Amino acid sequence: MNEEFDFRGKIDPMLTVETIKKVKEYRAKLDSGEIKEEVVLSFTIDHQPATRSIPDTLSKTGLGDYRILRAKDKQLWKIVVTLKKT
Repeated sequence: MNEEFDFRGKIDPMLTVETIKKVKEYRAKLDSGEIKEEVVLSFTIDHQPATRSIPDTLSKTGLGDYRILRAKDKQLWKIVVTLKKT
């Protein structure tokens, strides 16, 4: 299952809070069995400090694996979070 969220125009701390809230929401659905397959969440952001704060929070909480992609010649990033069945 793939879901995309466009969070351009949002800034920290609310950007990180909203992103982690979505990740937790999908983690709960996966853990409860509501979702039965791997979940890939993609967050498009344009607030550079969040490219540190979101991964830091994901690492500290152990919510999921992530990778960060940057658009060429633009201040635009995509944080891709993968949630696997535990």
